[in-house]
Parts: sequence; C-alpha cells; structure tokens
Amino acid sequence: VAFEELLFSQMDNKYVGRTRSSIIVRDLEDPEFNKKIDFGGQGQGGVTSFCLGAEYEVVLGSGSGQVCTFDLRSCKKSIELDVHTKRVKGVAVLKGHRTVSTSSEGDLKMWDSRNAKEPLAVKQLGVRTTCLAACNLL
Repeated sequence: VAFEELLFSQMDNKYVGRTRSSIIVRDLEDPEFNKKIDFGGQGQGGVTSFCLGAEYEVVLGSGSGQVCTFDLRSCKKSIELDVHTKRVKGVAVLKGHRTVSTSSEGDLKMWDSRNAKEPLAVKQLGVRTTCLAACNLL
C-alpha cells in the first residue's frame, strides 16, 4: 500500500496512513493490527485530507466536500458533515472542540464539533487553497 500521508498517534503506538480512497490504521508493535476504513464509495470523492482529532479520532476531508470523524479503536464514523460544495483541501482540529476546514472554493470554515449544524465562522480567502495547518498556542 502506498500512503500519501502518515500521522502518528500521541496516545499509543498506532499510526494512520492515507490513500486516495481509504485510511489504514496500524500498530508499530503489533503487525497483526491492520484496520482499513474505505472512503471511496459512490459520491464520496475519496480521502483528500486528514488530521488527528480528539483522543483516538481522525478527521477526514473528502473530494465531495464532506468532513467526517472516525473513532480509531472501532473504525466507526461518529460525525458526518456536508460542509463544502467542492473538494476539502485541509482539515485541522483546534482546542475547545473547534474544527477548521478549507476547500477548493477558497473558503475557510470553523465549527464546534459538538454542534456542527452551522459553522461558527466562514471566511472567503479569495484564493484556491492547497493545504491547511494549525497549531494551538498557549
């Protein structure tokens, strides 16, 4: 399997690899541990971005504009949002249950992951974004 990106968990020895249509969760110490979450189904557009979220969560952005949260232990979807109308180019999780995403439309959206019906903020950047990075400063 060729990964496009890798993320390493700070909670345990697991790492997450992203392909175009799935994420794969593996354990550095247990070669038998190998869980795959497919995300390339009809209308989903594949995995275009991802980041680690809260404990044992990974947040995925898709080519169809969805942002989803998966539990790494169960590999089950916990949140699914139709956030953008075009490809999600980047996702990041901030303190205080806030998630940020950007898309090919050039917009940046922030929402509270506990109540994600409406974004907390929307900013039109005026440019087509290609990635997103965030850090929590104390």
